[in-house]
Amino acid sequence: MAEKWKQIKVSLENDDLEAYLRVPFMGEESTVKSTLSVDHARTALKAKGVVYGVSESELERIFRESLFDEDILVASGIPPKHGEDARIEFYFETERDFKPKEDENGRIDYHEVSVLVNINKGDQLCRRLPPTVGKPGKSVTDKEIPPMAGKDLVIPQGPNTELSPKDPDLLVASCDGCVSINSSKLVEIKPKLEIKGDVDYSTGNIKFVGSLAIAGDVKAGFKVNVTGDLQVDGVVEDAEIEVAGNALILSLIHI
Repeated sequence: MAEKWKQIKVSLENDDLEAYLRVPFMGEESTVKSTLSVDHARTALKAKGVVYGVSESELERIFRESLFDEDILVASGIPPKHGEDARIEFYFETERDFKPKEDENGRIDYHEVSVLVNINKGDQLCRRLPPTVGKPGKSVTDKEIPPMAGKDLVIPQGPNTELSPKDPDLLVASCDGCVSINSSKLVEIKPKLEIKGDVDYSTGNIKFVGSLAIAGDVKAGFKVNVTGDLQVDGVVEDAEIEVAGNALILSLIHI
Protein backbone atom coordinates (compact mmCIF):
# COMPACT_ATOMS: atom_id res chain seq x y z
CA MET A 1 0.00 0.00 0.00
CA ALA A 2 1.53 3.34 -1.04
CA GLU A 3 2.00 5.99 1.65
CA LYS A 4 1.07 3.68 4.49
CA TRP A 5 1.75 6.44 7.02
CA LYS A 6 -1.56 8.03 6.03
CA GLN A 7 -3.30 5.22 7.90
CA ILE A 8 -1.86 6.58 11.15
CA LYS A 9 -4.10 9.08 12.96
CA VAL A 10 -2.52 12.09 14.66
CA SER A 11 -4.69 14.11 17.05
CA LEU A 12 -3.81 17.48 18.58
CA GLU A 13 -5.38 18.19 21.96
CA ASN A 14 -5.28 20.76 24.76
CA ASP A 15 -4.66 23.78 22.53
CA ASP A 16 -2.00 21.90 20.57
CA LEU A 17 0.00 21.15 23.70
CA GLU A 18 -0.39 17.39 23.20
CA ALA A 19 -0.18 15.11 20.19
CA TYR A 20 -1.67 11.61 20.24
CA LEU A 21 -0.89 8.84 17.81
CA ARG A 22 -3.21 5.99 16.87
CA VAL A 23 -1.59 3.25 14.81
CA PRO A 24 -4.10 0.81 13.24
CA PHE A 25 -3.38 -2.90 13.26
CA MET A 26 -2.55 -3.82 9.66
CA GLY A 27 -1.04 -7.28 10.13
CA GLU A 28 -2.44 -10.54 8.98
CA GLU A 29 -5.15 -12.25 10.96
CA SER A 30 -3.94 -14.05 14.12
CA THR A 31 -0.69 -12.05 14.10
CA VAL A 32 0.42 -9.04 16.14
CA LYS A 33 2.90 -7.65 13.66
CA SER A 34 1.97 -4.42 11.88
CA THR A 35 3.15 -3.51 8.42
CA LEU A 36 3.64 0.04 9.72
CA SER A 37 6.87 1.22 11.37
CA VAL A 38 8.34 3.97 13.52
CA ASP A 39 9.40 5.77 10.36
CA HIS A 40 5.78 5.81 9.20
CA ALA A 41 4.82 7.32 12.56
CA ARG A 42 7.46 10.05 12.24
CA THR A 43 6.21 10.88 8.77
CA ALA A 44 2.60 11.10 9.98
CA LEU A 45 3.61 13.46 12.80
CA LYS A 46 5.57 15.76 10.48
CA ALA A 47 2.68 15.81 8.02
CA LYS A 48 0.48 17.08 10.85
CA GLY A 49 3.08 19.69 11.76
CA VAL A 50 4.17 18.01 15.01
CA VAL A 51 7.85 18.87 15.31
CA TYR A 52 8.36 19.79 18.98
CA GLY A 53 8.41 17.68 22.12
CA VAL A 54 8.20 14.34 20.32
CA SER A 55 9.10 11.36 22.50
CA GLU A 56 11.10 8.89 20.45
CA SER A 57 10.90 6.35 23.25
CA GLU A 58 7.08 6.41 23.11
CA LEU A 59 7.11 6.00 19.33
CA GLU A 60 9.33 2.96 19.64
CA ARG A 61 7.25 1.55 22.50
CA ILE A 62 4.08 1.60 20.37
CA PHE A 63 5.58 -0.81 17.88
CA ARG A 64 7.63 -2.78 20.38
CA GLU A 65 4.61 -3.50 22.58
CA SER A 66 2.07 -3.58 19.73
CA LEU A 67 0.00 -0.73 21.11
CA PHE A 68 -2.30 -0.58 18.13
CA ASP A 69 -5.76 0.98 17.82
CA GLU A 70 -5.36 3.21 20.88
CA ASP A 71 -4.41 6.84 21.33
CA ILE A 72 -0.90 7.21 22.74
CA LEU A 73 0.58 10.54 23.87
CA VAL A 74 3.76 10.96 21.85
CA ALA A 75 4.49 14.70 22.01
CA SER A 76 4.09 17.39 24.67
CA GLY A 77 4.55 21.14 24.41
CA ILE A 78 5.25 23.70 27.13
CA PRO A 79 2.14 25.34 28.58
CA PRO A 80 2.27 29.12 29.04
CA LYS A 81 2.78 30.48 32.52
CA HIS A 82 -0.01 32.99 33.00
CA GLY A 83 0.69 36.28 34.73
CA GLU A 84 -0.17 36.91 38.36
CA ASP A 85 -2.86 39.43 39.27
CA ALA A 86 -1.90 42.69 40.91
CA ARG A 87 -2.33 42.73 44.66
CA ILE A 88 -2.17 45.14 47.57
CA GLU A 89 0.32 44.62 50.39
CA PHE A 90 -0.86 46.38 53.54
CA TYR A 91 1.53 47.72 56.16
CA PHE A 92 -1.04 47.86 58.94
CA GLU A 93 -3.44 45.40 60.47
CA THR A 94 -6.57 45.57 58.35
CA GLU A 95 -8.47 43.43 60.84
CA ARG A 96 -8.04 43.67 64.56
CA ASP A 97 -9.40 41.19 67.05
CA PHE A 98 -10.68 41.84 70.54
CA LYS A 99 -8.34 39.46 72.31
CA PRO A 100 -6.94 41.00 75.50
CA LYS A 101 -3.18 41.21 75.90
CA GLU A 102 -1.28 38.69 77.97
CA ASP A 103 1.92 39.73 79.75
CA GLU A 104 5.09 37.67 80.14
CA ASN A 105 3.74 36.16 83.36
CA GLY A 106 0.58 34.94 81.68
CA ARG A 107 -1.65 37.56 83.26
CA ILE A 108 -4.40 38.91 81.03
CA ASP A 109 -5.19 42.64 80.92
CA TYR A 110 -8.77 43.03 79.77
CA HIS A 111 -8.24 46.78 79.47
CA GLU A 112 -5.86 46.30 76.52
CA VAL A 113 -8.25 45.34 73.76
CA SER A 114 -8.13 48.53 71.69
CA VAL A 115 -8.74 48.08 67.97
CA LEU A 116 -7.34 51.47 66.95
CA VAL A 117 -4.41 51.57 64.55
CA ASN A 118 -2.52 54.84 64.96
CA ILE A 119 -0.63 56.30 62.01
CA ASN A 120 1.65 59.31 61.74
CA LYS A 121 1.90 61.59 58.73
CA GLY A 122 4.20 60.06 56.12
CA ASP A 123 3.82 56.48 57.37
CA GLN A 124 3.57 53.82 54.69
CA LEU A 125 0.08 52.34 54.43
CA CYS A 126 0.08 49.91 51.53
CA ARG A 127 1.78 49.12 48.26
CA ARG A 128 0.40 48.00 44.91
CA LEU A 129 2.29 45.04 43.52
CA PRO A 130 1.70 45.27 39.75
CA PRO A 131 0.51 42.33 37.65
CA THR A 132 2.99 40.20 35.74
CA VAL A 133 2.81 39.39 32.03
CA GLY A 134 3.63 35.71 32.38
CA LYS A 135 5.79 33.54 30.16
CA PRO A 136 4.82 32.17 26.73
CA GLY A 137 4.60 28.46 26.06
CA LYS A 138 5.23 26.37 22.95
CA SER A 139 2.92 24.03 21.09
CA VAL A 140 3.88 20.66 19.58
CA THR A 141 3.73 22.44 16.23
CA ASP A 142 6.50 24.75 17.48
CA LYS A 143 4.27 27.81 17.77
CA GLU A 144 4.45 30.26 20.63
CA ILE A 145 1.45 30.19 22.96
CA PRO A 146 0.94 33.64 24.51
CA PRO A 147 0.22 33.81 28.23
CA MET A 148 -2.68 35.64 29.83
CA ALA A 149 -1.52 38.78 31.60
CA GLY A 150 -2.51 39.25 35.23
CA LYS A 151 -5.42 41.56 36.06
CA ASP A 152 -4.57 45.02 37.28
CA LEU A 153 -6.15 46.96 40.15
CA VAL A 154 -6.16 50.49 41.51
CA ILE A 155 -4.44 51.36 44.77
CA PRO A 156 -7.19 51.95 47.40
CA GLN A 157 -6.52 55.63 48.08
CA GLY A 158 -9.03 57.13 50.48
CA PRO A 159 -9.38 60.35 52.50
CA ASN A 160 -6.24 61.82 54.07
CA THR A 161 -3.90 59.53 52.14
CA GLU A 162 -1.63 60.28 49.19
CA LEU A 163 0.66 58.53 46.76
CA SER A 164 4.32 58.82 47.52
CA PRO A 165 6.01 61.36 45.18
CA LYS A 166 8.90 58.91 44.86
CA ASP A 167 6.79 55.82 44.26
CA PRO A 168 3.32 55.94 42.61
CA ASP A 169 2.59 52.42 43.86
CA LEU A 170 3.09 53.39 47.52
CA LEU A 171 0.28 54.93 49.60
CA VAL A 172 1.25 57.05 52.61
CA ALA A 173 -0.61 58.99 55.30
CA SER A 174 -1.07 62.71 54.69
CA CYS A 175 -1.90 63.38 58.36
CA ASP A 176 -1.82 61.83 61.81
CA GLY A 177 -4.78 59.74 62.86
CA CYS A 178 -6.41 56.34 62.91
CA VAL A 179 -6.16 54.17 59.80
CA SER A 180 -8.85 51.78 58.64
CA ILE A 181 -10.50 50.28 55.57
CA ASN A 182 -13.73 52.20 55.06
CA SER A 183 -17.04 50.99 53.63
CA SER A 184 -15.83 51.77 50.11
CA LYS A 185 -12.85 49.43 50.60
CA LEU A 186 -10.47 52.41 50.62
CA VAL A 187 -7.67 53.16 53.06
CA GLU A 188 -8.71 56.14 55.17
CA ILE A 189 -7.04 58.21 57.89
CA LYS A 190 -9.30 59.80 60.48
CA PRO A 191 -7.58 62.70 62.30
CA LYS A 192 -10.64 63.05 64.53
CA LEU A 193 -12.36 60.11 66.11
CA GLU A 194 -15.71 59.73 67.82
CA ILE A 195 -16.57 56.97 70.25
CA LYS A 196 -20.36 56.85 70.41
CA GLY A 197 -20.50 54.97 73.69
CA ASP A 198 -18.34 54.53 76.75
CA VAL A 199 -14.66 53.79 77.08
CA ASP A 200 -14.91 50.42 78.79
CA TYR A 201 -14.17 46.76 78.16
CA SER A 202 -15.79 47.02 74.73
CA THR A 203 -13.19 49.55 73.57
CA GLY A 204 -10.24 48.98 75.87
CA ASN A 205 -7.76 51.72 76.67
CA ILE A 206 -7.62 54.44 74.05
CA LYS A 207 -4.36 55.81 72.70
CA PHE A 208 -5.01 58.03 69.72
CA VAL A 209 -2.84 60.23 67.53
CA GLY A 210 -5.38 62.98 66.94
CA SER A 211 -8.46 64.53 68.53
CA LEU A 212 -11.11 62.42 70.24
CA ALA A 213 -14.76 62.87 71.18
CA ILE A 214 -16.37 60.42 73.60
CA ALA A 215 -20.17 60.45 73.70
CA GLY A 216 -20.35 58.40 76.91
CA ASP A 217 -18.27 57.92 80.03
CA VAL A 218 -14.69 56.93 80.69
CA LYS A 219 -15.12 54.04 83.08
CA ALA A 220 -12.94 53.40 86.11
CA GLY A 221 -9.62 51.71 85.48
CA PHE A 222 -9.29 52.75 81.84
CA LYS A 223 -6.82 55.07 80.17
CA VAL A 224 -7.31 57.68 77.46
CA ASN A 225 -4.28 59.25 75.80
CA VAL A 226 -4.67 61.66 72.86
CA THR A 227 -2.22 63.96 71.10
CA GLY A 228 -4.95 66.41 70.09
CA ASP A 229 -8.08 67.68 71.83
CA LEU A 230 -10.44 65.61 73.98
CA GLN A 231 -14.14 66.02 74.63
CA VAL A 232 -16.05 63.71 76.97
CA ASP A 233 -19.84 64.14 77.02
CA GLY A 234 -20.26 61.83 80.00
CA VAL A 235 -18.31 61.46 83.22
CA VAL A 236 -14.73 60.46 83.84
CA GLU A 237 -14.61 57.98 86.67
CA ASP A 238 -11.44 56.75 88.37
CA ALA A 239 -9.62 56.81 85.03
CA GLU A 240 -6.32 58.10 83.67
CA ILE A 241 -6.53 60.92 81.12
CA GLU A 242 -3.63 62.39 79.14
CA VAL A 243 -4.32 65.16 76.62
CA ALA A 244 -1.77 67.13 74.61
CA GLY A 245 -4.39 69.64 73.43
CA ASN A 246 -7.51 71.00 75.08
CA ALA A 247 -9.76 68.84 77.28
CA LEU A 248 -13.49 69.43 77.69
CA ILE A 249 -15.41 67.29 80.19
CA LEU A 250 -19.11 68.12 80.03
CA SER A 251 -20.25 66.18 83.12
CA LEU A 252 -18.96 66.00 86.64
CA ILE A 253 -15.72 64.13 87.18
CA HIS A 254 -15.96 61.28 89.66
CA ILE A 255 -12.81 60.59 91.62
